[in-house]
Amino acid sequence: MPIRFAQDSPKNAGAAVEEFLAERDTSMATSLEQRFAAGGTVVSNAIRVWYPDLEALAGGAPLAESRPGNWRHLVGDAQTMRAEAELAADGGAARVVAFHEGPRAGAMAAGLTRALDLDAVQKGDYEARLLEAPGVHFTALWLHGDDDIFIPIEPNLTELKNGKPHSEDEVREVLAKRAAEVLETQQAMPGPSGG
Repeated sequence: MPIRFAQDSPKNAGAAVEEFLAERDTSMATSLEQRFAAGGTVVSNAIRVWYPDLEALAGGAPLAESRPGNWRHLVGDAQTMRAEAELAADGGAARVVAFHEGPRAGAMAAGLTRALDLDAVQKGDYEARLLEAPGVHFTALWLHGDDDIFIPIEPNLTELKNGKPHSEDEVREVLAKRAAEVLETQQAMPGPSGG
């Protein structure tokens, strides 16, 4: 079964990205426009970004308790995804709130391609999500279904391997330990963040 994408995302994502690029006089926009000119800009389906709470991670809470954020779209041409556009819904219409070029767009596209080859995905029903846990330096493509699958991508400073599928139990174990270490360090620091 194909991977599902967020159905509640703003519907005019492609137009919002095109408008964003057209309004910029920066070298980023110019270089992207030149690269995309031959085949036109391709904007992927929406992938909702989810953010777990650091204390919940340390306590081993299910990752489904993470809070939903904006929508991420990969931007590229027919051959390669080269950038990410983060869109927020502004009264139902999409608005670009962040735009980044770099390797993570390619890593996310590769993760989606890898996911399509997994037996569990071919036989199951999964929604593509993106899990971002900046407090523990972890980002993963999250295939949410009966048995959630996580494929870490950059930035990932945990021992979980980028591009490899992991179960929720594996991810929660690693993130719980790392979150507990971060919270302990914060508590030991003087000032408003610490003890």
